[in-house]
Amino acid sequence: MIQLATRWRALRRSTRALCLFFALNGIGLNVLLTALPWTPNHKTVFSYSARTLLGHGGTDSWGQMATALAEFRAHADGALYHEVFLHRHIRFPYPPTSLLLTDATERLGLGFAFLNFVSVIAVLATVALIAVLLTDGLGGGSKRTDLGDRVVLSVLALLYTLTFYPAVKGFALGQIQTWINLLLGLVLWLWMASRERGAGVLAAVASLLKPQYGLLILWAAARRRWGFCVSFGVTILVTGFVSLWVFGLRNHLDYLWMLSYAGSHGESYFANNAVNGLLHRLMFNGENLAWHEDRYPAVNPWVVGGTLLTSATLISLCLLWRRRAADAGGIVDLMIAVLTCVMASPIAWEHHYGILLPIYAALLPMARRRPSALIVWLGVSYVLTSNYFGVTKLAAGTWLNVVQSSLLFGAAIVLLCLYRLRAGPGRGSAPETAYADC
Repeated sequence: MIQLATRWRALRRSTRALCLFFALNGIGLNVLLTALPWTPNHKTVFSYSARTLLGHGGTDSWGQMATALAEFRAHADGALYHEVFLHRHIRFPYPPTSLLLTDATERLGLGFAFLNFVSVIAVLATVALIAVLLTDGLGGGSKRTDLGDRVVLSVLALLYTLTFYPAVKGFALGQIQTWINLLLGLVLWLWMASRERGAGVLAAVASLLKPQYGLLILWAAARRRWGFCVSFGVTILVTGFVSLWVFGLRNHLDYLWMLSYAGSHGESYFANNAVNGLLHRLMFNGENLAWHEDRYPAVNPWVVGGTLLTSATLISLCLLWRRRAADAGGIVDLMIAVLTCVMASPIAWEHHYGILLPIYAALLPMARRRPSALIVWLGVSYVLTSNYFGVTKLAAGTWLNVVQSSLLFGAAIVLLCLYRLRAGPGRGSAPETAYADC
């Protein structure tokens, strides 16, 4: 016991703080939520953590992609998205470029089990990424962090990942977003290592699966990060040419129709943690608690207007605010851009916020050097984003249903903290040294 206490005192204060925070949030809060009689089915993030530990991933993305590819093969001259959306009532949200992956795996005889195995690897890689960000960042940029701290931080990286709701929810669903979140986390890591060309390639791959991340090339162009722009653009052009050759121009144009259709309707289901979802629920426009694959909520001009206004504001701030400042194009600026890609979308499912985990890991070392209020706000945001608050469903039929958007509010706090870092003292750090100097 004495030896254990000695080892505990030998750890860095930041490492001990992370241990205590995990005990309170990751364990204590979820035990409390499980015990509450109002928590539906006593479900917490632990339910999804268990599925991740057991490797029990679903087939959400894989099933949609397989169905869409089968539809294309059966009716190569048809309008793929009209058929899948309107006739088969399957919400296939991915661009034709994503089907290149599905086509390749099917030709190799690889099924859903293989894709979920890759997702397991992605989760483990995310753990490794978080461990690297924490050990290097909390070591003050030094590689000489004590072995004890490295071991504890690595274990904490595993524990924090397995109890981060957006991350484990994505895996449990069988979502390709698990891969995308890892890609975006690696983009941040490569950017901190001044490897912007590699970051551009990975960001482009993420955009080929989810086009909203295409905002990143506009952000990079506004910051004159031409290495990123070139590698991003070449990756998109080459893959896009192959996709056009395989799937045809009509299906790519049909995908634009699908984006317009889904964007104008939005989604009222509680898992949509976008401003669009919050507005739909506030106006009781559409289903809140029941998921319907075959229909969207009715188009509401107030919801459409509010969504467009907030999205335009977020994107304009991301692209234009302080774009010629000394810290423009730094890691904090990039994290703002990545998070904006998620928050500005009309539909932002819970698992889309998995990118917050590497953002927290990269942001924490910087926040330690700032006023303590910043750390407190980050802690509050982490509580909101890392947990599944099923108890908030009780407010679904009331004006208090805004509490169902706790993940959105937590992400908004992170975004405000990032903007505060850019506006505060020390904002002029060069992109390649901003992280190490924190």
